[in-house]
Amino acid sequence: METGSAGLGFLQFCNLNSFRVKFILGFSIFMGLSIPQYFNEHTALKGYGPVHTKARWWNDMVNVPFSSEAFVGGLLAMLLDVSM
Repeated sequence: METGSAGLGFLQFCNLNSFRVKFILGFSIFMGLSIPQYFNEHTALKGYGPVHTKARWWNDMVNVPFSSEAFVGGLLAMLLDVSM
């Protein structure tokens, strides 16, 4: 929890009057909570993640990072910030 609050402390250096910054922040937090929840529920229900191929190493390489809120939120925020 402390790392999350430390990360949010960096928002003081952002222009929070910008719609773009608010959108990136809100969307990345929302999807950062939603996507891992989907991955975790799918794994609990079926016994394997949403990515299910014959190559188990590939399944693990995709399912494990996308089950982490910090990874998904950070990746989305970075991609949106660079692309917009």
